[in-house]
Amino acid sequence: MERAHRKPAASLANRSIRAATYRLNSLRSCNKATARDPADRYADANAFRDALDLFLRHRNSTSLGAEAWERLRILEAEKEKTADTIDDQRLRDLFAECRFGFEQSLRIWKDNPQSQGGLKAALEIMVAYEVQQNDYRAAEKLMGELSDPPASLLKQVEELRQRDHERTQRLEQLEAKEKDYDLDVGKKTRIFMALISGVFTGSCYLIASAAVRAGWIANDNWIPTVIAASYMVLGLGLHRWARESLLKTKVNRKLTLSVWLLAIGFSAVIFTAHMQNLPLHSTMIHFGILTAGWAGACGVLIQNRLLWSALVFGIGTITMVFAKSWMFEITAVTVMVGTLTLGWLWQRPSHHQRGEADLSPRV
Repeated sequence: MERAHRKPAASLANRSIRAATYRLNSLRSCNKATARDPADRYADANAFRDALDLFLRHRNSTSLGAEAWERLRILEAEKEKTADTIDDQRLRDLFAECRFGFEQSLRIWKDNPQSQGGLKAALEIMVAYEVQQNDYRAAEKLMGELSDPPASLLKQVEELRQRDHERTQRLEQLEAKEKDYDLDVGKKTRIFMALISGVFTGSCYLIASAAVRAGWIANDNWIPTVIAASYMVLGLGLHRWARESLLKTKVNRKLTLSVWLLAIGFSAVIFTAHMQNLPLHSTMIHFGILTAGWAGACGVLIQNRLLWSALVFGIGTITMVFAKSWMFEITAVTVMVGTLTLGWLWQRPSHHQRGEADLSPRV
């Protein structure tokens, strides 16, 4: 019932606007024809006839423009509301109605000055509104439809463009930084390399232990040197194979650098042990401390969950202190379990992807 009453009322209002516009324009022509001062009248009957003919041909355009102007006044009133009371959808609907009305009017009479001015006013209102909404693309698109936009509006849109550009740059920088520290990039490669390194190093220590116990090796002080050298050769081969993946992101480059620093640390321990004639047990403990420290630093600086691997290496080193005769076996088990833990931690999805807290020991 309410819709049924609204529709005739709207149609009646539109007809009233058309009739009023028609009367107004016809009265203008008649008033000019009957002006008191002859200079204000039409030059002759032909001029009066041409004016009436022009009016009759453009009356539909004029009435459509008058209706659009009524919507434009409502649009202006809506735009003046405060930000918390303005109805965004209503404002956009009003603009669409204004725009459609003026465009239809200009389609009939492209030189209709009232419709040209009304369309320009509606576009300026919406450009200013889009600037308030910080929507640069919408403001720029509407601005492109204005043939001669006001200087103040041009300045507002330009300032918005600069802010939008700065915001886009910040977002791009954040995205690039997030990608640089995304541990999912190169994850499979890191897991493969960790497992290969762990199994290789652990197997070497088990074989060395068996050889020493069988009496095949008389001087076991050179075992750490040989295994460390073999580990570095393996590392060079793996790095050459996976260099593209390992150098793709900043976090992978940091991990790769840390591994090479660890290898250099092993070399320094071996060199110092030979120079100072340190016992083999002491060298192996230093190896354990160095590895646990490396894993701990990676956990603090790169990803907290890697502290679990540091915990494994730390427990293995402490165990080695109290079990001197089993140092090779303990080292082998520690290296294998530590690298397996590292691979398991890396294969789990990152905490920001799961929406969960990071899995790391409380330190």
